[in-house]
Amino acid sequence: MTVEELGLDDYFAKGLSMFPNPARDIVKINSNHGVIESVKLFSITGKFINVPITIDQNDTSINVTYLHSGMYFVSINNQVSKKLIVR
Repeated sequence: MTVEELGLDDYFAKGLSMFPNPARDIVKINSNHGVIESVKLFSITGKFINVPITIDQNDTSINVTYLHSGMYFVSINNQVSKKLIVR
């Protein structure tokens, strides 16, 4: 039997889901392993993108309706980054 230790960041990341991805309007982020306290969106060049984000502890939504098509990065609790494709 192999036992793998997980740090807090790993544990939190394994409980995250982000859908739909690719997205056109609203993206949902859910956490099964902790509270979502902050969400930030960045362009592929690292520029902060100010979009409407609703945070409700374990269920968060990002409105990407007005974004140009492309790839973005979502930072969650300044611990985990996920790729997001906007169509």
